[in-house]
Amino acid sequence: MTLAAEFLAFDDRLGSLGVPRLSDWWRLQVRRYLDAHEAGAASEFWACAGRGGAKSTCAYKLATFAALFGRFDIPADERHYAIVLSRMRVEAEKGLEIIAGWLRKLGVPHRPVGDVIDLEGTPRGIRIVAASVAGASGWRAFHLACDEFSKWAWEGSPDHAADEVLTSAKAMCATHPNAMVMVASSPWLDKGSFYDAITAGDGDGRIVAGPAPSWVANPIVTRASTLARERNPRRWAREYNAEFSSSFEGGFFEDATVMAATDTGRDPLRESPHMQGAHIVTIDPAFAEAGDNYARCVAHSESRGRGPVVVVDHISILHRPKDGPLSSEESTRSTVRLRRAYGSGAVYSDQHSAAVLREVFMRHSCDLIVESWTLASKRDLYELTRQLMIDGRLRLPDSEPLRNEMAAIGLKLTANGNETIDSRAAHDDRVSALVHAVARAHRTSPAYGRADGKASFYDYARPRSQVYGGVSGPTSGSDGRGGAMGL
Repeated sequence: MTLAAEFLAFDDRLGSLGVPRLSDWWRLQVRRYLDAHEAGAASEFWACAGRGGAKSTCAYKLATFAALFGRFDIPADERHYAIVLSRMRVEAEKGLEIIAGWLRKLGVPHRPVGDVIDLEGTPRGIRIVAASVAGASGWRAFHLACDEFSKWAWEGSPDHAADEVLTSAKAMCATHPNAMVMVASSPWLDKGSFYDAITAGDGDGRIVAGPAPSWVANPIVTRASTLARERNPRRWAREYNAEFSSSFEGGFFEDATVMAATDTGRDPLRESPHMQGAHIVTIDPAFAEAGDNYARCVAHSESRGRGPVVVVDHISILHRPKDGPLSSEESTRSTVRLRRAYGSGAVYSDQHSAAVLREVFMRHSCDLIVESWTLASKRDLYELTRQLMIDGRLRLPDSEPLRNEMAAIGLKLTANGNETIDSRAAHDDRVSALVHAVARAHRTSPAYGRADGKASFYDYARPRSQVYGGVSGPTSGSDGRGGAMGL
């Protein structure tokens, strides 16, 4: 009996005991791999399928099959393992419970010990652990499976870098030339070793399966149910339709929306402010960095027609001199003049260069309020600005440099699953100062979006603020009208 036939018989045996058989798609792909493996043509099996596509189930079944029936020679007084590396510890624990349940149904004597299951009466076992270089070292393995490989960490500690973990894991199989290696995952970014392997297809000692949508790999999942579960088209395509995501998706601010929000001919450097509302002044400071500029923005909220509108009064850049970095003293002096041209109040900044600016703003008798932004709160600012534009609640000055920066803004998908704001352009300082000012100005207006007065989309995440300075007049951190206003 061929190796593939043995595995399918094993799957059928589990099926007769109440464990669902693998889908026709998986059985075909595993048969292709095991035939190639037995012929010496492929040692690795790389598979890509959407979420809920039974990838883990297939990995567990192959590991259990290898431990029970694999043709491996193990030296006396040693115990070797079929090892599965999972993305997280909780997934590994779940896998151990599933396999232990199968072994009980099959009547196979076994003993769970921590993160391993030792098979009694044979020098073999099954081990499932969270992926790390440390977890993939110090053991002898005759089988290896990597579950959700594309979503393992790609940055940070080398102990958790995906390719390093895989390299270390393969080394555990060094004494078993005929060891089987399975790397399975749903798709993630359109870069990296998993993307390269799947898009390359069969060859180079690999059999490649997929990408397969969830409902193809596992018919229990239906296309309709996935569409109901995930309404974001891009995320649905990645998670369920097995399409790799672009690591950067541009067009966060659509050109047509930006132009519709622009007051053609209105000077972005205007310094004779309309004083209907309290003005917010924000900065995105930079001094010596080659890729950054020192940006300033002024905005206020006013009542127009059906409700409040945020108006951006001023947007500008302080350029570094040719002979050196921008002076913190001169930039602060200029910013304080701008602040006072639009009335009294504080200047708002992100945490960048806060230590440098703290003493300088104090000397100029102006409050500097520093907001400690996170990746999540930064995205909230950008989404709020976009939504205000879409709703006709934001007016921009006529600034081509600002429009160019906004056109370059997009979403970057990181390896750990976060979507962050990023830019294709060398500079995005104007936009950074803009979204900060827009959000602050919006907070000075009456609540918009919910008739019942409850929190709406516009009540975005509030970062921590710290006030530097201390001046007479409005309360530190005030909205310019004497009342405290916290983001």
